Amino acid sequence: MIISVSQFNNFVKGVLDSESMLYNVSVKGEVVNLKDSYDCYYFSLSDGSALLDCFIYKTSIKIPLTNGIEVIASGNPNFYVAGGRFTYVVRKIELVNAIGTQQLKLLALKERLEKEGCFDLANKKPVPNNCTRIGVISSVKGAVITDIEQVVKRRNPNVDIYLYPAKVQGEGSWREVVNGLEFFSNYDVDVVIVARGGGSDEDLSCFNTEQVVRAVNRCTKPTVSAIGHGINYTLCDYACDLRVATPSQSAEVVTIDVREQKKTVVQLLRRMYALSSARIVNTKQEIMLRLYAMYNSCCTSQSRVTIKYNNLTARLDNCSILKQYHKGLGYISSNGNKITTVNQLSAGNTLDIDLIDGRVSTTVNLITKR
Repeated sequence: MIISVSQFNNFVKGVLDSESMLYNVSVKGEVVNLKDSYDCYYFSLSDGSALLDCFIYKTSIKIPLTNGIEVIASGNPNFYVAGGRFTYVVRKIELVNAIGTQQLKLLALKERLEKEGCFDLANKKPVPNNCTRIGVISSVKGAVITDIEQVVKRRNPNVDIYLYPAKVQGEGSWREVVNGLEFFSNYDVDVVIVARGGGSDEDLSCFNTEQVVRAVNRCTKPTVSAIGHGINYTLCDYACDLRVATPSQSAEVVTIDVREQKKTVVQLLRRMYALSSARIVNTKQEIMLRLYAMYNSCCTSQSRVTIKYNNLTARLDNCSILKQYHKGLGYISSNGNKITTVNQLSAGNTLDIDLIDGRVSTTVNLITKR
């Protein structure tokens, strides 16, 4: 017999609605995956082995509803034909324990590992922000590895990404994550990113195992936890050297944006060019001012030398014999000796008198002293 999807879903809903026993059953479990909506809450009840999706209006809640508490929920099952989804509609919810069994186990494990130093900040390795070889442990399917690759290549196309494909939820997933950490411990990478997308607490349970925590501690490379979304916390987050909110953010913190570096370099070069140009202009102006000052100084010195030269020339000109001759004076000598005083002469001496246009010879007849 072949029927349509609507026929099948209506048949399932009819079976559920006709089973009166299901309307007198209360379900005990721990609250997980709590989501706050406008006038209601969506959550799941868990017993560690199975999940039951639930819905409750806020007006029906008498206790604080948080993840990890153990409750008894009373209500009725409901199957949405259009969406093909089964939901337990809760009319009443009672608190059994403020901390459920599964949450107690997780807290006990966290406390034990914490006492052993598995989460100590002093033991964490620095995570480089300029990695060129990145190891990623994640599912080969889904958007996580694609998001990481896109962010990394956008920021720095020269970075190499090495994927260790691993199950990140379900049975045996913790073992594959551990194998990935051990693989990259002996592989040439700068950092190891453990990543998966968002999910329920049950989906993320493999990252709350002791085996994964100890594998992170043994890893010889810096580790980054990028599991779920910002609201999700796992033991792997505490053990890794760095925890980020999303896989995309992990790609950002371990790489340098070369585009921003190029912008910075260009800005520095422009600033250096502007400073150099300004310094060249200032130096040129300073040199011109100094040359102008030297020129003025030389001109002043030259003027002073010219004046001194003219004065000396005038003085020498005044002292020249020709100048004396023009004044009506002559050069007097006797027997080749210069005569400057009458005491050098006697009556009868011969005198030679040099004038501007010749020589006159004469004899001394009379000498009169002053």
